[in-house]
Amino acid sequence: MKKYLYFVEKIQKINAQYGLTHHEIALLDFSARRYFANESITVGELILQRGLASQATLHKTFKFLLDKKLLATQHHETDGRIKQVILTKLALERCKNLDRIMNKALKPN
Repeated sequence: MKKYLYFVEKIQKINAQYGLTHHEIALLDFSARRYFANESITVGELILQRGLASQATLHKTFKFLLDKKLLATQHHETDGRIKQVILTKLALERCKNLDRIMNKALKPN
């Protein structure tokens, strides 16, 4: 139980360093899962993730993540009207920090 509580505390501290809200964490983590699975995601698909929040909340949250330089967009290769969501270097740094904390929490004593 101590390892779990240590892990939760460290995750909260890392997310606080980036000034992330609950919805921002959910949207960023969803984007990261798609990124590490080598699956692209468009802005439209991201905004339709109703299991995370309402469409309006997701749109606002997405804009905040763009402002915080954790997510960025790029035009689709074949259809310039479509914007794909990508993780920034800052977002990848957050993922590495979370991974490091998880590995440390899972190490046997």
